[in-house]
Amino acid sequence: MKDKIAIIGFGASGYGTYMGLKEKGFKKIYIYQPKPLEKKIDVNHWSQVNLKKNYELLKNKLGFNTVNSKTFFGNNLESIISNNQKVYDNSIGGGLLNFWGGVLQKFDKETLKLCLNIENLDEYYQKISNIIPISQVTHKNSKKNFYANQENIKCDSYVEQLDEVINFESQEILKKDTLIATSQNINHQICNCFIGCLKHNIFKTTNLDKDNSTLFLNEEVKKIDFEKKKVITDNSSESFDKIYLNAGPYNDQKILISSMTNTKSSIKIKDSTSFTFPIFFTGKMKQNMPDFNLTNYIFSIRDQNLTLGHAQIYPPIDHINKSLFHHYFWDKLNFLKDISINRLLWARCYLNDEYSQLKIFNEDNPINMNFNSLKIKLAQKKFFNIFKKNLNNKNFYPIDFFINSKTSSHYSGDSYYIKNEILKQGDCHYKKNIFFNDSMLWKILPSESPTFTIMANALRNTDLYL
Repeated sequence: MKDKIAIIGFGASGYGTYMGLKEKGFKKIYIYQPKPLEKKIDVNHWSQVNLKKNYELLKNKLGFNTVNSKTFFGNNLESIISNNQKVYDNSIGGGLLNFWGGVLQKFDKETLKLCLNIENLDEYYQKISNIIPISQVTHKNSKKNFYANQENIKCDSYVEQLDEVINFESQEILKKDTLIATSQNINHQICNCFIGCLKHNIFKTTNLDKDNSTLFLNEEVKKIDFEKKKVITDNSSESFDKIYLNAGPYNDQKILISSMTNTKSSIKIKDSTSFTFPIFFTGKMKQNMPDFNLTNYIFSIRDQNLTLGHAQIYPPIDHINKSLFHHYFWDKLNFLKDISINRLLWARCYLNDEYSQLKIFNEDNPINMNFNSLKIKLAQKKFFNIFKKNLNNKNFYPIDFFINSKTSSHYSGDSYYIKNEILKQGDCHYKKNIFFNDSMLWKILPSESPTFTIMANALRNTDLYL
């Protein structure tokens, strides 16, 4: 219990690791986490002039593309509003601490086996749900979800109707429970800006309960001395008994490459292929906006008894219109707003590991997309057709128009490449007391949201400490 422990990164895996060590009675825990982004001006205090100015900067950067702000591999934007107050700066990336939307999904046994070579995490999912606030998206036929512990979030009425006309007797489309990690004081407000005020981020690990004895170091880790078990930053060099590397696959590999002598390896990251298509509703127009603007339902799309991918159904979001049209038209194109805000749903889709993009980082080529576009187009078409076939209702029209995303915001490392090209020593790095609790060494990158499993598995891995 006297061991001195370093946790590098404080997102999903960092927090799961921390809770597991704290549960076992460890006291000397040091958490390395670069200072998170801060909102300089609350969005409620923004003037319309400043709001329009920021969207104008956003529009100039994106052109005809829709906003893609809160992702590490998306557009990195920096804008300054009046009085030199910085509102948007996405250059550091983020994940759970800064940008995560909050969707939680359990992995089924088959996925756990393929991904982590384990069969059950139920005990640890439950432990996580006892620690963090979780809400369930409900409609009139919902049953209580085992893991939900906060007040329910009411389903959007259009999504509720869509859910009721999906053919769930088919084995091609299966409904998943929608759980959302929430702030401790849940607030069902719709974000109208989405360009860096951070209001949309409802869950942060840094807002959760932490022991007062835990030391936070707002420093970026540069490398690790494996022989001396030292964590090295620009400002310090500290020795530890155990080191948990939980900074996400990209930063984990960057640290490892810097730590290895005579290593010039590039960094390889798996990123799920994701895309979005619209669903047009022709039924009776609803009177009220939804309570909450995150995913309302998740559908597993299966092809020949294998999961092809997942679709998350979103109600309309106003920031998309604001990013598409110059602010001059915001109050003038009401007919377009009525159609897009009151008539559209969005299906955000993720394909399975077979269709993952491989992103390669090195000095000469910072980002290289390496995937078979024809293969992905065929999978998209199959995904769409399965969804459409099982949506037997004249009020809902899936539109065959795919908006391809630069990133899914779901990442893993290439485990074979990491072990053989970076570590070059098989599994003996564990003998050096260095542990990886995030998705860096996953064997596959599933199409489900990985956050709940990352947290549960990180907590589980602390059992191996003793």
